[in-house]
Amino acid sequence: MAAPVEGALEALQAFRALGFTLHALSSRPPSSQNATHRFLHRCFPGLITSLHLTQPHGAPKGAVARSIGAWGLLDDQLPHVLDAVAQGVPAALFDFGGQYTWTKTGDALPPGAVRLSSWPEVV
Repeated sequence: MAAPVEGALEALQAFRALGFTLHALSSRPPSSQNATHRFLHRCFPGLITSLHLTQPHGAPKGAVARSIGAWGLLDDQLPHVLDAVAQGVPAALFDFGGQYTWTKTGDALPPGAVRLSSWPEVV
C-alpha cells in the first residue's frame, strides 16, 4: 500500500487531541482487510479506533457513517460523499493538492459537502 499523503498523520493526531474518535471506512474488498489494518497500524499507530468495510459487499459509506454516529466523512470518491450527505452526514471530497483527477466534477457539490485539497484544510 502507498504511504499516507502529506499532513495526514498530523491531522489525525490533532483530531484525537481534540477528543474525536476516528474510524476508517474502506470500500476495498474483504480480501484486503488484513493489509488495510496493517497500513493503518503502521502509518497511524493508536489513532484509528476501528475499520469498517463497506461496499461492494456491505452498506454504503454514508449509511455506515450515520450508523456509527460520525460527525463527518472525508473521502476521495464523489459517490461516497454524495451518499453521506444524503444520509445526513456532512462530507468533504478530498482532492490532495488538486491532483486527484477522479474527484473532478463540473457540478457544484450539494449542501453539506465541501471540497478540500489539504489536511490542514480538513482540520
